[in-house]
Amino acid sequence: MKASEQRLAAITHLLDETRQVDIRALAERFSVSTMTIRRDLASLEALGLLVRTFRGGIAAPDAAHPTRVDTSPVKRAIGQLAAALVTPGQTIIVDAGTTTLEVVRNLPRDAGLTLVTNSLPAAQEVRGSGMRIVLLGGYLSDDEVRIYGPMTEACLASLHADLLFVGCVGACGARGFYMSDLHLTSNVRAMMRATDRVVVTAESYKFRQPSLSCYAQPSEVAIVVTDDGLPTRDRALLEEQGVRVLTA
Repeated sequence: MKASEQRLAAITHLLDETRQVDIRALAERFSVSTMTIRRDLASLEALGLLVRTFRGGIAAPDAAHPTRVDTSPVKRAIGQLAAALVTPGQTIIVDAGTTTLEVVRNLPRDAGLTLVTNSLPAAQEVRGSGMRIVLLGGYLSDDEVRIYGPMTEACLASLHADLLFVGCVGACGARGFYMSDLHLTSNVRAMMRATDRVVVTAESYKFRQPSLSCYAQPSEVAIVVTDDGLPTRDRALLEEQGVRVLTA
């Protein structure tokens, strides 16, 4: 596969997870010019996968299901396994993302849970189910999926949860878990301060390379839920640092 094709595939995976991308962050990640990234985004827009914005692009809406976020079988399996970690009566924080959304979809509706989230799709998924929902405040992302910013962190400062479920755009068994945006990293750090245990849900391909900003070292994470494609070396490095690794 050509370098340009690999880059387009990686950007598509990133869009699937975060729903938006930034030109400068992508240029730094792939060590190419911003002009090259602009051409990549134009190609993805031509394929109907992205809508370009001034700073980058957002995932194209699904015209058939405008409020439904569909995910891959691997994400669904990871979400199902991760949701099984939740026990009745717990308060959980769920960060916005497509894999973490699958965690929410698999939560029991009659277990007296409290869901704290910055994800509009996650809140909509369990609305009317009887689950108590705390929707964090802040800025609304361009794709209307994620709430973020200083107000989000201020809300989290007064909360406490048993578990945090969070995804990533890149990971490394030795160094930790990454986001592509510094603002998102700051928000996730605030979520970590508000919770007892951190659970990272991530497909194994995320371990191929880190991204821009590390939000957690392995020692700060209790559990990683992934698929059976996780490289043996990364699994060993995580377990050496006390991380429990579950594979779907």
